[in-house]
Amino acid sequence: AAQAVAPYVTRRTDPEEAFVAGLMHDIGAYILAAAVPEAYLEILEGAPANRLLLEQEKFGMDHTVAGQALLKFWKLPDSLSEACRYHHDMSVACTTEHGLTTLTAIADILACVNRGDFDTYTSENDLTRLLNHSGLSTSDMIRALDQMNDKVDEMSDFMKITGAGSTGMAMPRGPERTCVVITTDEQRRDLVQALLTHQGHALFPMEDFFQREPGCHDVDTALVDPETLTRDQLDRLAKYLDDLGLHRAVLVEEGTTVPASMQGWPTLGFLFSGRQLAGVRAMTRN
Repeated sequence: AAQAVAPYVTRRTDPEEAFVAGLMHDIGAYILAAAVPEAYLEILEGAPANRLLLEQEKFGMDHTVAGQALLKFWKLPDSLSEACRYHHDMSVACTTEHGLTTLTAIADILACVNRGDFDTYTSENDLTRLLNHSGLSTSDMIRALDQMNDKVDEMSDFMKITGAGSTGMAMPRGPERTCVVITTDEQRRDLVQALLTHQGHALFPMEDFFQREPGCHDVDTALVDPETLTRDQLDRLAKYLDDLGLHRAVLVEEGTTVPASMQGWPTLGFLFSGRQLAGVRAMTRN
């Protein structure tokens, strides 16, 4: 993941160094798991957002501290040990001039999104700050995600040839759907549409959807951003989408209240996995 992101950030980082950082950034987790496997398995079964805190409570350190100590013991460059130590610490990763730390933090979130293993709101907020700090655009982020999948496919093919089995890393892709994203916020629209495209879904323009342009009947999933619409617009939109019988979900940020007319609809963050979208479709099957 880090190697895929490296070419796109403004603070240029050697892709090979990024590759090593990607390999090493969670090495502390392997140390803890090897030392106390049963205790660490309990941590892995918990929520991803609580992992660092649980590690600290159980072992007196989290995996980033353990990893940094090992890389320093091996006398590897400080840039690598710092990326290992601070890739979960947004107070550092979003402000540091060391591009490898920021890049590793971005890559870690993208890899988790690719697996569907992430805390929605924490990841959204952190990723937004990291993108702003690094200069990585939404379109470049999606290119990096696509390259990650290509690399994983290559690795999976290699593992099959060698008899080692699957990597289990690629994002599960469901059948292609045609989706419309209903928002007037361009940045949010670009992010959601980019994720949908990455997951293999087709897009239909919002304006064409409401004007019932040819192809609009192919749309079967609508994702609505309520923050950009008035209450009257939301009420009319909810009835309209219900009448069409579409799969639908509300796009929400942390702390956002779901509009009364859309109560009972599934919710998604602005950063979501293929599994989460599939869950929306299962909940709104007509």
